[in-house]
Amino acid sequence: MLTLAWFIIPDKELWTGFVIIAFTPPGVAIPPFTRIMGGDVKFSLTGLIGSYIAVLIILPVSGLVLIGQNFIQPLRLIIVFGELIIVPLILSQLFIKTKIDKYILRFRGPIVNWGLFIIIFTVIGLNHSVFFDEPKTLGKISAICFITIIGLGLLYELITRKLKISRSKSAPVILFGTVKNAGFAAATALALSGDRASIPGAISSVFIILFLLYLNFKARR
Repeated sequence: MLTLAWFIIPDKELWTGFVIIAFTPPGVAIPPFTRIMGGDVKFSLTGLIGSYIAVLIILPVSGLVLIGQNFIQPLRLIIVFGELIIVPLILSQLFIKTKIDKYILRFRGPIVNWGLFIIIFTVIGLNHSVFFDEPKTLGKISAICFITIIGLGLLYELITRKLKISRSKSAPVILFGTVKNAGFAAATALALSGDRASIPGAISSVFIILFLLYLNFKARR
C-alpha cells in the first residue's frame, strides 16, 4: 500500500492518510468472520487484542519516520488512543464482568453500522469538493485500495490453498492481511492531519466491505 501510494499519490495529506491506514490495527469484524469462514476464533481474538495494544507504539513511531515530526502531537494522540482504543478496551471488560454484554450483543450490528456510517458521512461531507471535482484522485486512491485489499486477499487465499494451510489458520491470516479498521483510520487521520488525509480511510472501507461480502458469500456457498 505504501509503495503504491508513494509512486502514485503526490499529495502529502493523502500520503499521510495511507500511512495511517497501513499501521492501523485490524478490523473488529475479523473474529466473527473467522467464525463464518471456519477459522480459529481464539487465534483471531488474541491477534486482534495484541494488535490494538501494539498500535499504541507502532503508529506514533511509523508516523514520525514516514511523515515527520508534525505528526507527533502528544495531546491529540493521547485523546485519539483514549477514545478509540483504551476506553473501549476497558468498557468491554466491564461489560463482560457485569454481564451487560448479553444485552448489548443483540444491537451490535446496528451500532457498528451506524458508527461507521457517521464517520464516513462526516469524511465525505468535509471533502465533498474532492469527491465531485477530483475523479482522477479518487480513481488512484480506489485503485490502491482495490489492489491491497481485494487483490491481496485473493492472493493470500490462493497461496494458503496451494500451501495446504488448514482453514483454521488460513482464515484469520487472510483477514488480518487485508481487513483494517477503516473507521479508526479515517477518524485518526481527521483528528491528526485534517480533512483530506481522512479520504483514503473512507474509501478503503468500501473495498473492505466488498471483500467481506465476497468471503461471506463464499463461506455460505
